[in-house]
Amino acid sequence: MERRFGEVFYRAGTASWDEVFDEGREMPGRQSKYKHICDRAFLRPRDMIKFCNGVLSPYKSLHPNEPGGRFDNDAVIAARDGYSDYLLRELDDEIAKHVPSYREYLEVLKSLGNIQFTSDVFRDAWSARPSLSDERWEEGLAELFEFSVIGYLKSGGGGGGSTYVWRYLDARARFDPSADLYRVHPGFKEALDLVRRASRLLLGVGGDRKHRRLRPAALCLLRPHSTHQRRGTTDLALPAGNPVTPSAR
Repeated sequence: MERRFGEVFYRAGTASWDEVFDEGREMPGRQSKYKHICDRAFLRPRDMIKFCNGVLSPYKSLHPNEPGGRFDNDAVIAARDGYSDYLLRELDDEIAKHVPSYREYLEVLKSLGNIQFTSDVFRDAWSARPSLSDERWEEGLAELFEFSVIGYLKSGGGGGGSTYVWRYLDARARFDPSADLYRVHPGFKEALDLVRRASRLLLGVGGDRKHRRLRPAALCLLRPHSTHQRRGTTDLALPAGNPVTPSAR
């Protein structure tokens, strides 16, 4: 992304993330904007580009007199609804031919109203839908995990703390039917109308830096030097030779 920023803003070299996004104020949950956006992506370049592009329009509306400023919390938050809809459309393309009833599975998640849930709560919500009476709720969880719609909490055992397992982060990860606590991928939170707080009912538990000021032309972030069509969306093309790794910024 920093190489892409550099090509757009300065026509050469790189531009740091902090020159584009104002990291002086944390997002809710004490996250940096970078972490906030990464958590909502599948670490695919097109996801990061889509979210960054989506921040531009609300920023211009919120700050019409600051065309060269850096993107703030309000603009990032305002971009989440559109990005979440995009991610759900991407899922539609990938899962439809493999899981015919996936829309019903998503309706089960929507009925939970929470980004975190237990297997018992999911089972009860599944059982309440007559259209799923011929399907097993355990298989529904497994399919949602396979497409990274959900992850499950894995106990750290004697080696450390617990962590969530996600298929998109580890292609070798397998679904654990004995898991009890699950989380919906944050990128789907808005599209599925979920809240982030952990419900007791559901869970069953009682320094300033100097920056180069971007010229007004910096707001051409949405204008790629080349584009390509994929699944009906237009993405910015990454510069040739730019390796993509999960940790690359």
